[in-house]
Parts: sequence; structure tokens; C-alpha cells
Amino acid sequence: MADYEIKNEDILDSLGEGVFTVDKSFRINFFNKAAERITGNKKEEVIGEFCKNVFKSKVCFTECPIALVLNSKKNIYDFESKIKTANEKFIPIKLNAAVLHNEEEKPIGGVISFREVSDLERIEKDLNKDYVNIPGAGAAGGCGYGLSVFFNAKIVNGIDYLVENLNLEDKIKNTDYVITGEGKLDNQTLNNKVPWGILQIAKKYSKKTIAIAGIIEDNDEKTLEKNFDYCFQLVNSEVSVENSIKDSEKYLSGLCKKIAEIIL
Repeated sequence: MADYEIKNEDILDSLGEGVFTVDKSFRINFFNKAAERITGNKKEEVIGEFCKNVFKSKVCFTECPIALVLNSKKNIYDFESKIKTANEKFIPIKLNAAVLHNEEEKPIGGVISFREVSDLERIEKDLNKDYVNIPGAGAAGGCGYGLSVFFNAKIVNGIDYLVENLNLEDKIKNTDYVITGEGKLDNQTLNNKVPWGILQIAKKYSKKTIAIAGIIEDNDEKTLEKNFDYCFQLVNSEVSVENSIKDSEKYLSGLCKKIAEIIL
């Protein structure tokens, strides 16, 4: 048997969602740390208060979630509302509500968990579309998401766009060696990024492919070498970024000589 006692309050205080409970008269009798953070109200200030006087939401007077679950005996999920924080600012939230029972299964109050609705969720609701899960939405630090939301941009696969508009397949078909690369080669390179797409075309026509990068991730080097015929990084890990920039001409010249020895 464990030599300690787990307290429900400790568990609830560890949650990221706000949680509070009320008795049958709707007076608050528990308020977790996340609820304090989201609302700006201190636990000792709200215990014993009517929840409607703390949260000051319009639904408190029209369709109180606790009253709804007590009457219907059905839990509520993702109920949308707005509450007023301690600094008199209204914020949008989503909440879940359920009835609390005693050991005899008699209702003794209710519990509500809630979280603040993020800006992204509000935007998607206003535009009635889920942009977060669109492939490419996270590209370039999230630029794909912003351009889709605010400018109705169409996200296309980068390598497919380049192949079509630069006539890359014909160029690769009529060459002996293909040189490609990016700033950093790692396992993400294999997720249909431009060097990977170029490699697939080169393989289609049995062309040797050389991949170059400023840095090659050590853990992924063997995997990359199994796919590309040759992999080169501009400098080794012992060279600082400052030095590689300062002496870039020297390092590039050295790399070109290595590639020339392969081709010639």
C-alpha cells in the first residue's frame, strides 16, 4: 500500500483547465489554480460566493449550465459562453458541466471545467472553416495558415509547383547528375520537401543525385545517404556559424572541388 494519500485537490490543481464546484445553492466550494489564472480571481475571494456573482456571464441568468445538468441529469460538453474576469474584461470560454453526487447517489451540486477559447478557434468559427488541419498550413512558420485565412490563398505542394512551372522533369531527364539541397538536411527532408521531390524524379530516370546542405543532422545522416547518392555539408560541427559565414567562399570552394572530383 502506498505510504501517501492522493488529494483530489492536488490532482485538480495540476490541470490546465479551470475547475470549480458549487453546492445545490450555487455557492462555490472549490476553485482550482487554473480557474484563478484564467479569471484573475483568488480562491479565498470566491469560496462561498454565488457563481453568477463571480463569473457574471449572461448565461448565468438565462441558461445556467449547472441548472441545466441538474434538471436534465445529462452532462454538457463544449458549451460556449463569455465570462467577466477580475479586471472586468469579457473572455470567450468553452465549458463542460456535470452533476456531483454523494455516496448515496443524490445530487449535491455541480462541477464545471472551462478553458479560454484561443484566437485561432475564434477566427475559424467566424470563417466557418477549419484551417489548422489544412496540409501546408504550418509551412514557413505558419504563413500558410495566415494567407489561407485572411487572403483565401490556395496552398499547393511546393515541389509539384516547381516541377510544373520550371519544367524540371525534362531538365533532369536530359542531364547526367542532379545537384539539390537546402539549408539543413534531416528527416524532414524526406517528407516531400523540394530535395526529396527532385530525388524522386532523378531516380525515375536513373540519374545520380548529390545533396548539399549547410548542416546535415547527425542522427539522420545514414538515412539520407541511403536515398541520395552523395550527401555533403558545407562545414563540420566544429565550425561556428559566424566562421562559416565569414569564410563562406573558402568552404564553398572546397565543397565544389569534392563534387567536381565525383563528376569529372
